[in-house]
Amino acid sequence: MDASITVVASDLVPAAVELAARNAARLGASVETRVGDLWSVLAAGERFDLIVSNPPYVSDAEYAELERSVRDYEPPTALRGGRDGLDFVRRIAAEASSRVLPGGLLLVEIGWKHGAQARELFVGSEWAAVELIRDDEGHDRVLAAVRASV
Repeated sequence: MDASITVVASDLVPAAVELAARNAARLGASVETRVGDLWSVLAAGERFDLIVSNPPYVSDAEYAELERSVRDYEPPTALRGGRDGLDFVRRIAAEASSRVLPGGLLLVEIGWKHGAQARELFVGSEWAAVELIRDDEGHDRVLAAVRASV
């Protein structure tokens, strides 16, 4: 691995971060792990060429109808994305342009019904391109945004 590459992984749940650190060590991967909520784990001015996020995106109504096998297996903090499922995507959109370097890429997993709404959050002069990537079932699943070059 190139010495100039830094990989940072974070999660709100300390046990998840501990597991990620153990897995990275077991695989011989150099990963800096941090516990915290979204952007709070980053130092002022810390920016990246690539940011990948898998935020909670299940709406309150969808959460209430989830099968027990899902609801009982995953903690609510990993699933619940607010009234419409976009609370965390909005928070990502609000600060992402200051955290992704010019020409860099942001990838955010989204709920299968959220494509158009999520895309709208990222359309603007700071993003050169915003696209939706579909999953194997043809549903919008990942928002990809390329930061405009300065």
